[in-house]
Amino acid sequence: MSARDVPTEHSNNVDDLIKEAITDTENYVHMKIHVATSKGKSRLKAMSTRGIEVDIAAPAVDGRANRAVISLFSEVFGVKSARIEIASGEHSRSKVVAIDGTSKDQAERALRTALKI
Repeated sequence: MSARDVPTEHSNNVDDLIKEAITDTENYVHMKIHVATSKGKSRLKAMSTRGIEVDIAAPAVDGRANRAVISLFSEVFGVKSARIEIASGEHSRSKVVAIDGTSKDQAERALRTALKI
């Protein structure tokens, strides 16, 4: 865990981190994420100043990690993968994921459940 990571179960400002990481527009919920690839399993790990820390089992080769991010977010947020896209950062560890078909409140609840906070 880096100095930027905030252990979610002990943080007093995790609410602020979530509010900074999740924004919404008329049609989409956008989430700032930071991805670590080639991990043992895919999961939402923690909140940090970089956004939602995400571990992905797939390597960052030929778009496999991006597809794994979309698959994980589909599962966690209960939205079909066709309604999720990498809005920015396709070739970067820092990304913005856009989800159509959920509200900011629903996304925050699903994130808290996934992170057990």
